[in-house]
Amino acid sequence: MAYKLSSLGMAVALTRDGSDVIDLMAGNILNGTAIPVQVKTARNAKKNKYWEWSVGRKPLTLKNSRLIYVFIDLKENESSNDVPTVFIVPVADVAAQAISAGFEENPDWKTFYFKINTDATTEYLDNWSLIINEKG
Repeated sequence: MAYKLSSLGMAVALTRDGSDVIDLMAGNILNGTAIPVQVKTARNAKKNKYWEWSVGRKPLTLKNSRLIYVFIDLKENESSNDVPTVFIVPVADVAAQAISAGFEENPDWKTFYFKINTDATTEYLDNWSLIINEKG
């Protein structure tokens, strides 16, 4: 993930242990911005008609921030050389899905599974511009 952002001209810094909100910061030196990024990885995230990842409750409290989620599906066979499927999603979109699922009204629910339908992938699939074109 960091290698991809670096190859796109971003300066990337990994966070130290203890940051439960973000995994890395991606900076654009040309426009002086830094984008917080949370990476969620799963093996076999693709189900029949959607992909899914567990995100917990964080999107609800961070919905107005500039946080970007990067969801990675490592696919089935760890010994194969399959390229992972990567989706880049603003936290506001993750939070909106959680809210529409009733997650906000039920504070006792601890885990929310963010889903991307297989017929609606173009908005997020490899959409690195959501990070590299961020205007701060």
